[in-house]
Amino acid sequence: MFYITAALFYPDFFNPLKLFFCDLMQIQSETHKSLNFGRPFALLSLISISCVIASFFIWFSNQTQWTKPKKLFTKISGSAAAFFTVFLFTSLHDELILIASIVGAFPISLVGLELLKMKKKCAPVLGCSALFLLTFYNLSFYLNLFELLWPTIQKISIFLCLLWINIFISKQKNYIPLTKQDKYRFKTLRKRKAYAS
Repeated sequence: MFYITAALFYPDFFNPLKLFFCDLMQIQSETHKSLNFGRPFALLSLISISCVIASFFIWFSNQTQWTKPKKLFTKISGSAAAFFTVFLFTSLHDELILIASIVGAFPISLVGLELLKMKKKCAPVLGCSALFLLTFYNLSFYLNLFELLWPTIQKISIFLCLLWINIFISKQKNYIPLTKQDKYRFKTLRKRKAYAS
């Protein structure tokens, strides 16, 4: 919603096929140098996306049966990538994107691998597709490939990631992961019921 509002308040016509999300965060528009009234909404959009990213890595880690160090690493690296993303509106934009991409590659890889292992329905096709497109966008950006497609891929990958996160979390609301102790208790109860009958 903030993103759409920022695009509507952008001084010139904001063409999503040619301009980047970061263009909405400029103080002035590139062509007419007029004041960008959509910037506050773009910044709110950036902050909200970063909060969603950090919250997702923390939440996802808590849903897994990973070891404590692996959970902690995913939470810290995922939150760090989100933290660096918040400051993309500054003059250090390019450097921060590179840092966020490198730091974020680790938790994204761990989440992707976990998705492939999951047997329960968690929209793994959409999740893996979103993560693949995000990875492809980063690689093509740094390898300077498919430059004309960058703005479009950027928006599609962000949209797919946010869509998948919402679908995944809504599917997991009523799902409580069983610990090893819970599984052992259920097995013990089943055995007792079998003996009693």
